[in-house]
Amino acid sequence: MIKTQIQSDFFLIWSLSPDRARKLIPQNLRPFLFEDKAWLSFSVVELTEVRFFGLPVARRALVAALLLLVQYRDRNGLERVGNYFLQGFTDDSKLAWVDRYFGFQVFKDQPRPRLSIEEDQINFDMVDLMNFQISRTEALSPSEQTRMEELFRENHSGVFSKKNGVFYSDLEKEHWRMPGVKVRLAGSRLLDSLSPHYEFAFDTSHGKGHWHWFQKAR
Repeated sequence: MIKTQIQSDFFLIWSLSPDRARKLIPQNLRPFLFEDKAWLSFSVVELTEVRFFGLPVARRALVAALLLLVQYRDRNGLERVGNYFLQGFTDDSKLAWVDRYFGFQVFKDQPRPRLSIEEDQINFDMVDLMNFQISRTEALSPSEQTRMEELFRENHSGVFSKKNGVFYSDLEKEHWRMPGVKVRLAGSRLLDSLSPHYEFAFDTSHGKGHWHWFQKAR
């Protein structure tokens, strides 16, 4: 259904209670627990050469999403771990179809998300919903890095909400190294109702990747 290349992507990670997480997802999904906590992330991904059913849609688009790490069974009955899309946003009006399929919001008349990537830092500003600065020169401590990698060891796929079902995708990357980075949060109103605890962040922009397709999970 969809093919695209990933140019830049980074994630900010929060933990929250399993009970609160269960209220956010369909009954056929379960929160993935690590250290007896559920895990929420905010992802910003820069896509290029986006194709929908083989037709070119956008040469470049910025997508941001609020995700919950979940467990589920795929169409072959295999247990998998992936990110469930709670909310999604894009800055390209040509991607209006994502609202129909995955509940994404397309920024139109209001200010659009702004992303600035420099050698030593990344700045992201999404109106008044999420604002942060990532330092690309300050790494996590070895213990924090190990803990973060353990959390995402099995997460190589995505899960997407849909009005009449759930889709999943296969994601390929050149490598899965996840260097942790330091973040300064200037605002996160998007998360106010969930009361999560901020944990860490990572930047995988150095590992180019491809999304190949979405398939309906049975």
